[in-house]
Amino acid sequence: MISLTILIDFYMNMGYRKGFIITVLFCYLGLSQCYPTKYPYGQRLYENLCADCHMEDGSGLTSLYPSMKTESLIENYEIIPCYIRSGSKDSTKVLKMLPMKNVSEAEITNIINYILNDLNKVDVTVGIQEIKQLLSDCHLIVQ
Repeated sequence: MISLTILIDFYMNMGYRKGFIITVLFCYLGLSQCYPTKYPYGQRLYENLCADCHMEDGSGLTSLYPSMKTESLIENYEIIPCYIRSGSKDSTKVLKMLPMKNVSEAEITNIINYILNDLNKVDVTVGIQEIKQLLSDCHLIVQ
């Protein structure tokens, strides 16, 4: 990823107008270098709300906190919004996920899209309407 100081030096050496145009083109053509994740807001939310337990890279912590990088989770991602909103009620687990009732549907959507696309490299986009429907059906899904 290009640092800001390199871009500023580039501006000064090329002249403001040329440097600006070339930088914009560079960022447009190499967008993945300017924004390394597809869902940066989802990444920030994940890092603030989830990474302490599930680790920043999604690997989890042995049997205490599940990994966000398992095939079964990807195939059954519909359960994640319910766990975020309602927590885990599984009596077989030593540690239970606490509910996060203040996390909005839009934020849950961003977290799910970050987990699927950026952590797992799966090209699936979940919309807010789907999240709303999944949340309304949580009583059927989460135990």
